[in-house]
Amino acid sequence: MKSDRGRLKIVGWGGMTLAFVFLMNPDIGIFDILPDFIGYILLCAAIAKLSDIDDRVNEARALFVRMIYVSAAKIVALFVLFGLLTPSDRSVGMLLFAFVFSVFELVYVLPAIVRLTDGVLYLSMRHEGTAAYAPSGRLKNSRHQKTITEKIRRLSVIFMIVKAACRTLPEFASLTEQTYESTATSHLYLYVNVFRMFAVVVGLAAMLFWFVPTLRYIRLIKRDTLLIRNLEQKYVVEIQSRPDRPARRAIKAAFWCFGAAALITPDFYSDGFNLLPDALSALVLLAGLWMLRKYIKGWRGVSAVAAVYTALSTAAMVLDLRFKSRFYPESILKDIEAYNSYAVFCVVATVAELVFLAMVLALLYIVMRNIITEHTGFAGTGGYDQSEKIRLLHKELSRRLATPAVFASLTAASAISAKFLVNTVDFMWIIEFLFSLLFATFMIRLMMEIDEQIEYKYMLS
Repeated sequence: MKSDRGRLKIVGWGGMTLAFVFLMNPDIGIFDILPDFIGYILLCAAIAKLSDIDDRVNEARALFVRMIYVSAAKIVALFVLFGLLTPSDRSVGMLLFAFVFSVFELVYVLPAIVRLTDGVLYLSMRHEGTAAYAPSGRLKNSRHQKTITEKIRRLSVIFMIVKAACRTLPEFASLTEQTYESTATSHLYLYVNVFRMFAVVVGLAAMLFWFVPTLRYIRLIKRDTLLIRNLEQKYVVEIQSRPDRPARRAIKAAFWCFGAAALITPDFYSDGFNLLPDALSALVLLAGLWMLRKYIKGWRGVSAVAAVYTALSTAAMVLDLRFKSRFYPESILKDIEAYNSYAVFCVVATVAELVFLAMVLALLYIVMRNIITEHTGFAGTGGYDQSEKIRLLHKELSRRLATPAVFASLTAASAISAKFLVNTVDFMWIIEFLFSLLFATFMIRLMMEIDEQIEYKYMLS
């Protein structure tokens, strides 16, 4: 038990601290210098084990998981803002997006803060913890003595509200940006950058009032050795003793990574440049494969293909940027140097797309099929032989691997065609985008179906 506990950490303290570093920086509209979705990923990973032993923490983690997608959607919003909207509409678009993201953040994060702190208080009460109940002043005109956990809850709620307000309020200046008979009359928007800087200063001040006490609180809970030891023992007895639980968690976490990789597969272009480099999806995929390393056979081979794709797609991106910095597409057939430069890019990009297809096929027919055969099915009950039902289920799930494989093939083919037909079919990128979007949709749908069967199997075990 001691050796197991030596390897086990019930909370990822370092990951939690780093998560707060990503979450504390104020936004400028929807510009997020340190992406919040990375912070929420780190936070979810830090409290993953704790969520297994308490429903309140589990509910909080589920809300933080939703915020991963909400925060990642800011990337898509930036593409819409600067790739689809006209310059005259961008100010109102920034206001709209800032308001929407602020609403989602408050709807999900505020209840998550309450549930997480409730979970900490409950676990401390049940497992001989004292740090969470340390006093932190008195409420005026009340006999109730606040705990430090309640103080951190209140500070966290205030900080998130201030952060959302500082993101949104400066953008309301866009509503004064009006013209009458082609003559500009308004004029608060002329000072929008001043408003934004003032909001950043306010946000930084709120961040300091929240971040410093929160770090002290984390250190205080970490030093509550009796509580931590009891929670670790509870996890070992109730969770780690069941070998299916770590595998289920790893698969679920990997599916989140695979889903994120699929979502950032479509290319978002602005002024001819891809805002989401293809190598990024491969890196996220590699993270998911690493999570599965203890439970899935063949992950090394798929990881090797993903690593090759990362290198090739990065090389293709560099060649593309070098070409576009010196030439225009129209010069390919007029300038021999432009032709040679673009030819090298096409060769590397074509090989990269073929490796992309190989990576997806390997993911589907090695990793996904292994997950289907090893982690889906029916628990044997009452002495009945379920082997035929299990075989039919595996066959049906394996059959569904074909749909994302087909759209991955079409995505690669259209991407290659777009490179070679750059001067003849200028709408080819739209076809590529649609195929990649369909690939992402069916890939995520497949993982949801597999995950449902995994939950069904172990729910009955």
